[in-house]
Amino acid sequence: MQGTVDVETNGEVAVLRMSSGGRNPLTLTLRSDLINAFRQVRRLGGIRAVVLTARGAYFSSGLELEELEDAQISPTVADVARTIEEFELPVIAALQGPAYDAGFELALAAHYRIASGTAKVGFEGINLGLTPCGGATQRLPRLIGAENSLKVLLGGRRLPVKSLGLVFDAIVLGQFEAQFQAFAEAIISEGKPKRQTSELTLGLQDPMAFQASIADARASAKGAGRATLDMIRCVEAAGLLPFEAGMALEADAFEESLNSHVSQSYRHLLRAEARVRAQVATMDEGAWDVHKLAIIGTSANAIGLAAVCLCASMGVIVIAPGEDMVRVRAGVRKQVDRILQRAGSTSQTLDQVIEGFELAPRIEDCVNSDMVLDLAGGSKEDQLDRFRQLGEFMPGHSVLATGTAQGGLAELGRQAQRSRQVVGLYAYAPVEVLPLIEVAQSPMTSQVVVAAMARFVSRLEKYCVFAADAPGLIGKAVQTALFRASEHLLYLGVEFEEIDDAMRAYGFNLGPFRLWDLGRGPRSGRLAQAMAEQGLTGRANGAGFYTYEAGQTRRAPNKQAVRIVHALREGKEGPDVYLSAEDIQFYCVAAMANEGARLLSEGVAQSGSDIDLVMTLGHGFPRHRGGPMKAADLYGLLTLRKKMRALAEVDDFWTPSPVFDDLIKNGQTFGDWV
Repeated sequence: MQGTVDVETNGEVAVLRMSSGGRNPLTLTLRSDLINAFRQVRRLGGIRAVVLTARGAYFSSGLELEELEDAQISPTVADVARTIEEFELPVIAALQGPAYDAGFELALAAHYRIASGTAKVGFEGINLGLTPCGGATQRLPRLIGAENSLKVLLGGRRLPVKSLGLVFDAIVLGQFEAQFQAFAEAIISEGKPKRQTSELTLGLQDPMAFQASIADARASAKGAGRATLDMIRCVEAAGLLPFEAGMALEADAFEESLNSHVSQSYRHLLRAEARVRAQVATMDEGAWDVHKLAIIGTSANAIGLAAVCLCASMGVIVIAPGEDMVRVRAGVRKQVDRILQRAGSTSQTLDQVIEGFELAPRIEDCVNSDMVLDLAGGSKEDQLDRFRQLGEFMPGHSVLATGTAQGGLAELGRQAQRSRQVVGLYAYAPVEVLPLIEVAQSPMTSQVVVAAMARFVSRLEKYCVFAADAPGLIGKAVQTALFRASEHLLYLGVEFEEIDDAMRAYGFNLGPFRLWDLGRGPRSGRLAQAMAEQGLTGRANGAGFYTYEAGQTRRAPNKQAVRIVHALREGKEGPDVYLSAEDIQFYCVAAMANEGARLLSEGVAQSGSDIDLVMTLGHGFPRHRGGPMKAADLYGLLTLRKKMRALAEVDDFWTPSPVFDDLIKNGQTFGDWV
């Protein structure tokens, strides 16, 4: 055995079995052990063929997140692939399970390939802004041509091996060990030579079709990221350049993609997700379950959350006035049906799930619930009154939760006379789609209750991000900073359509003023008040910053809103400031990061990555930018502070948080705030 690789012999066949955990990630240790295992086989006598396979569920998951940092340390994946391909005996890759990314690249380097019919392969690196590093862009086109290779490399999906039949010499079901042994013995008995993929030309035989596929891919990739364009360029090289030249091009592309801001951002978010999952897992052990949830309220969010909880096998009772009961029942049933269809569920029927649903008209009907979630809205006094009532009759163990992000848990706890049982639980809408819930706690909240909320959110298959009780929690506070920054940019002379266009170019689906028109922006402040005075409250009322006339195919800036903005500018000192689209993006992100810094310094957020997770999952911050805190790190905190200070001379809104001074002084970034 070579550490993480078992070397076995069976007659004239040597079997190299990767054994590095269930997923067999290609760590530096496993890569070294594979090369040493081939050296060991070379020293054995009487061996005429080699099988490369693995223990565990996976053949190999490739370079997982933690392995990417060591990806360019020798021996690299490309070194291992070259060792396999240049080995003097026939090498058969036997995929007993999935092979992804670099794991699949090892299989492509083998001379023959056999796979279990249940195995899957694929390249998911493109989803992280990464290109291959072990020869896939050069070997795969030689097997299946440019068109099919690009579908696999750019698709970012896991594919059944049968969909790539030309890549495999055999796809088998049952008794896999016996099957690959027989396959290897047949190679020996038939005297088949090793067949180097780098020398094959099956996929290159029609140069015109090959180049046409490249041209089509480039046309489809307009506006795509650098990794996609580099992937196409590398596949093109497989049809134009010698193999080693193509490999050099692929190596350069991988190094560039690994160090790119896009890939760093994607990987940052994966770590953030893993951190949240790990935190919840440590709290989950011993936490009690919410078996029955009571929801007070009849909003779309209340209906969506009821449906999600029902599909998670919880009992749900919704407190609704009689006139809303028919609508709520129909809404819950419709949402449950959608969730089941989306999941392709065969274990539960709609009627079975709905059996756990109740409707009741009185708040006292919550009494048999483990948890009450107040989504009724209304004034602060209304909510305080509801919590006072709940405190009078709910069992002592019950959790009382508010679904608003307004803060004030301590006051709600006092009204209910059970501060340890009161939490905030803010589910992002549409709750049946967005995978995020913020859980807020006051200093008095019991950690047993917090653990129960972590378990509750986990059962809904959503990310649970914890926040200290404060107005806006994390997401709403940072999103409000974007709106405030956009408003202050208006006062500097930038037009609202320019801001929307710039932020869409940055990666947001909608700019801040389009969002405001949809009712998702603050309704306080000079600008909002001036708009309201003119009846410009958004799309629902026919006009806001843009007009929404019947039959209108393209949004048009509302001239009345333009006049309001220009009037508000008149009192400012100094000339207008010219800002490019990149400047607008910079300052909007800087304002969000500045607010994030405040949340960190005040203990509202636990880490910069939590803020980034909330903003990407809940507020549409583009994932390839990593979130506002990661984006600030990538801009450079020194640069960000310098430019904010310069603009603060015109408008003190842009004054950077003292947190920037502390991080810069200590050579740290927001990524270090964990």
